[in-house]
Amino acid sequence: MQKPKTAFTFLLHSIKPFKFYVGLHLFVVLYNAIDLSLWPYVSKILVDKLAATPHENIISTIWPTRATANWVNPFARINLAPR
Repeated sequence: MQKPKTAFTFLLHSIKPFKFYVGLHLFVVLYNAIDLSLWPYVSKILVDKLAATPHENIISTIWPTRATANWVNPFARINLAPR
């Protein structure tokens, strides 16, 4: 077997048995980078939507369906449907 001559070829030769774990690690790093980048934008959209909503309709804006709005407080007898 021929020895790797450069550091990069040595690295590629050394990680051959661990291809799955290296790929999984790169996927997790990429997912974390995307999540970290998009979370402030998603928060901005949520805050902007809540700021533009009248205070009577905030829960129905956050949870658009009546079933999930009733899940928040199943004993409430409030009409959460938009008018």
